[in-house]
Amino acid sequence: MAESLQKQLSGFPKGMEAVANEEGEVYISYQKVYLPGQTMVCVFVTNASKRTFSNGYTAAVQTQNGLFLRCDANPKADLKEKQNLDRQLLSAPSLAEKKTSTIMIGIFCNHPHSIGNNSIQVRIQPTAGVPVNLTLPVDIKDLIRPTKMSVQQYGGMWKRLPKEIKETLRNASVGDISAFNGIASACNMALVKIIGKECILAAKLVTGSKNNVLCLVHAKVRSGSEMVFMARSSHAAFSAAVLGLVRDACSA
Repeated sequence: MAESLQKQLSGFPKGMEAVANEEGEVYISYQKVYLPGQTMVCVFVTNASKRTFSNGYTAAVQTQNGLFLRCDANPKADLKEKQNLDRQLLSAPSLAEKKTSTIMIGIFCNHPHSIGNNSIQVRIQPTAGVPVNLTLPVDIKDLIRPTKMSVQQYGGMWKRLPKEIKETLRNASVGDISAFNGIASACNMALVKIIGKECILAAKLVTGSKNNVLCLVHAKVRSGSEMVFMARSSHAAFSAAVLGLVRDACSA
């Protein structure tokens, strides 16, 4: 990652950098950066050959299932198909030996009913070289952000959201409801309040617009290690995905 880009992103939480390809002339890794209004996937393309890619490389980025993309690159690349929200094509400039170019992919979701096994497909084609295909996984944590509200606002919204999912978790790893201070942050959700052995959480979908698509979660610790979860949103798939995220955090 270029030093200027590192400085711009230094204050934001990030996932672990993962290696996607380390064979042939192109090494590729990626890292998710959790910005306030979106998740940015930084794809690092390194020229591992013993020659300069004089005409650079092209990158085709595509997704499906209700996601849409906004792409850029550092150094700057020529972006084609700008109006195509689920497929974009970048043409990057010359890339010298051992140098790295960064593709920045912003992820948004405008179809909450299609949340599930989402992914991004990327095809890197260096000049006169062998193309590299990779799949970048996208999970529900990438598509939500914390949304602050009062208990009163939460109660009013809870009544309006029609799609409820409920689940009981036995043998939960959470013995004390106060653990949700950390769990909420880890799940990209806001902790609205802890009330006795119960807590309420709130998040919104990253839509790329001012349209607020909310998901609210209610969690309760019962006797022993049993927990009960309820999640409500406007779409069952959204409720189920967020509830699954919180449940898994309580069983880790």
